[in-house]
Amino acid sequence: MTIRLSRLSIIAIGLVLTMGAARAEARQSREEELAQAQAEKAKALHPYEPNAAERVIAKAGRALAGPPSGFYPWLGTVYSGGLFALGPGYRHPFGGGGALDAQAAVSLRGYTLLRTTVLAPPLAGEHVRVSFYGEVIDAKQVGFYGIGNETVEESRVTYRYEPRTAGARLTFTPVKPVELGAAVSYIDITINETGPAPNYLLTEAHAAVDWRDTPGYSRRGGYYRVDWSNYDDQNGGLLSYRQLQGDVRQLIPILRANWVIALRATTSLTYTSGDSQVPFFLMPYLGGGSTLRGYRSRRFRDRNRLLLTAEYRWTPSHFVDMAVFHDMGKVAATSAELNLSDLHHSTGIGIRFHTPAATFFRVEAARGTEGLKLIFAFSPIG
Repeated sequence: MTIRLSRLSIIAIGLVLTMGAARAEARQSREEELAQAQAEKAKALHPYEPNAAERVIAKAGRALAGPPSGFYPWLGTVYSGGLFALGPGYRHPFGGGGALDAQAAVSLRGYTLLRTTVLAPPLAGEHVRVSFYGEVIDAKQVGFYGIGNETVEESRVTYRYEPRTAGARLTFTPVKPVELGAAVSYIDITINETGPAPNYLLTEAHAAVDWRDTPGYSRRGGYYRVDWSNYDDQNGGLLSYRQLQGDVRQLIPILRANWVIALRATTSLTYTSGDSQVPFFLMPYLGGGSTLRGYRSRRFRDRNRLLLTAEYRWTPSHFVDMAVFHDMGKVAATSAELNLSDLHHSTGIGIRFHTPAATFFRVEAARGTEGLKLIFAFSPIG
């Protein structure tokens, strides 16, 4: 059978074949362009390089947060409410993990600090650590607003608080992340208020589970701790008391920990026997840069306290975190009164500067019912 094609059919077939070849050539050309672009991009790939501001923050963080050796500038807080403090420090490592560390500092409010710590080299395969410490504080203008949850800011008076402490501490890590510890210390207190100034033999014990990345800066994990303290008044026992404290912190990472929800609950319960009393200057308190941040330092005091905190954190930079937070809490004369009624609230926003392992500076603004408060601190919030 013979098939005859008209001139028009031949032209149509030629056009189809030409268009198909053109499409194939264009597709091949496009694939070659993509492959070349990907090859050029691969050549340009390199590890992340921080910008100038991030390099400055990282350098400051290493200087402030890393373990120093020799003389170094010490920055921190002498006693809550004393504002920013600065002074010299000296650290001398020894014995494969031990260190002698000493600081002297004065704050913007004239509070002074002398502190020495000797950390012995680790024992039992690094499961046991022993340290010895001595500390002298002179806090000249500590605020006191009265005792109870309903005190008013206008009732503020000040007192001078001078504790001198010497003691030893032992920590035992049977298996990570569990830690057990005990301490014994002697505290000699001078105060300018009427009444006895107690001298205490303080014995302490704690148990903790800490599965955060690092205690100084973390985006995931949890921290659960219980402390028992026995304050034995050496001047007749009238100011002896015992204290139980619990602290629970949980970090919930979102989307590879670029966002974090941080939750915290803290409680302190105080017990006495017979006619014993708790000195007002050692009572649990709320207010300041690590508790109820929208109120002045040690704004509320009583024998028992409850603190609840929630934060939403995000990471705009490798060395900077931002956070919005809400604190609420109360103090009470009895543990039965530690409920969710009559809570004091504060809300705020903060910025934290950190290395991968430690927070070395944070600035926060928080508002309670008594106005806006600014916080400058050289320690993490938790």
